[in-house]
Amino acid sequence: MDTTTGININDKNIKKLSEEDLALLWVEFAKNREDKAIRDKLIVQYIYLIKYVVGRLRVNLPSTIATEDITGCGVEGVLNALGRVH
Repeated sequence: MDTTTGININDKNIKKLSEEDLALLWVEFAKNREDKAIRDKLIVQYIYLIKYVVGRLRVNLPSTIATEDITGCGVEGVLNALGRVH
């Protein structure tokens, strides 16, 4: 569970949206950037990328660094990116 958003990134039931539905979600987000529910739906759609990058990084990092910490940084990065999208 990411403490920043409350999203369970290890949820196996995450449904990936179709390209069309994802595009519509982006349009909704552009109209109302303050809506945290829409923002969270976008984050969930990109969780697979965070998991992929964490898996790649994990191989080269010491065991003292927790996977959850790296994943949390990934979610924060997505949050920052969403805040900068115009």
